[in-house]
Amino acid sequence: MKSTSKGFTLTEVLVSVAIAGILVVAVATFFIRYQRLNNRFLVKENMLTEIENVYELYTGSPASFPENLNKYFDLDLASSDKLYYDSNFQKRATASKNYLELEYGYIEYGYNEGKYRLKITPYYQGEIVTFTDKTYFLREIRVGGQNEE
Repeated sequence: MKSTSKGFTLTEVLVSVAIAGILVVAVATFFIRYQRLNNRFLVKENMLTEIENVYELYTGSPASFPENLNKYFDLDLASSDKLYYDSNFQKRATASKNYLELEYGYIEYGYNEGKYRLKITPYYQGEIVTFTDKTYFLREIRVGGQNEE
C-alpha cells in the first residue's frame, strides 16, 4: 500500500514555528532598542531647545530675567529654582524627575560694574544629563564699567 498523505508532519510545523519565534524576538529586540535610542535623542533635542529658550530670555535682558521667565512659563517661579518637564521634556506645572535647575545671580565688582550669571543643570529621570565634559551650561553677561577706546 502506498502512503499518499499530503501536508506537513507535526515535527516540521513545530520547527517552523520555533524558527519564526526566534526571528520575531530578534526583530522585536532591534525595534525596541531603536525606539529607546530615538526617545533619548528626542528628549535631548527638546532639552537643548528649552535651554536655548531660557538663554534667549536671559540674554535679552539679564536684569529682568526672573520676570521674563515667569511670563514664559506662566508660573510664579520666585520660590523655586527648577523648571519641570514631562517625560518628553515638554513644560509641566507640577514637580517631576525631569527638570532644569537654574542658578541666577548678579555679582557686583564696583560702582556700576558687575556681571549677571546663569547656570543651568539639566536633569532627566532624576539624573544629570551631560552634553559635553561639563554637567552644566553657564552664561555670564558683564555690564557697566569703563570701555577701552
